[in-house]
Amino acid sequence: LLKRSIDVVGSLSILIFIFPFLFLVACLIKISDRGPIFYYQLRHGQYGKEFNMLKFRSMVVGSDYSDQQVMHDDSRVTLIGRIIRKTSFDEIPQLLNVLKGQMSLVGPRPHILAETNRYSKEIIRFLSRHQVKPGLTGLAQIRTRGKASSLELMQEKLDSDLEYINQWTLSLDLKILFNTPLSLWKNRNTNI
Repeated sequence: LLKRSIDVVGSLSILIFIFPFLFLVACLIKISDRGPIFYYQLRHGQYGKEFNMLKFRSMVVGSDYSDQQVMHDDSRVTLIGRIIRKTSFDEIPQLLNVLKGQMSLVGPRPHILAETNRYSKEIIRFLSRHQVKPGLTGLAQIRTRGKASSLELMQEKLDSDLEYINQWTLSLDLKILFNTPLSLWKNRNTNI
């Protein structure tokens, strides 16, 4: 109950505080190519239940039909998309997922379905991360930035996720929330 209260109050506070930036980014995305402002992607939530995770659209319309991972200087990423991806601002609409109760401010990051299907076969206990709601940020995110490009890196992220689940405290959530902006800044060149 306390965690959910922090999720609701925290999400609403952040959305109200940064509303002018949200509005500006939404306008820039719309003006840039007249496509949709938001992008929905199916992810696994708590207990493996699927939900549509919300993002600001950072790529040209139709890019999601390709299974290719986004690479550095990828031509599918728009100009405004490069900026919001580098700062992780494209993830901010997930605060609406938090308000809906599909996500939490802090928890294991939800993976795309293909990654979940792949790594659940290759890594023991991979699906254990679905015991809790996925998060906007998490212990793995402040320790390791960037996409999991190898089995070893995904195992490292899973270890952090399981440590978070098994040792959760309110103070741990607050520590992760406090350290997330620092981690984003420190690892700003790893986002693409």
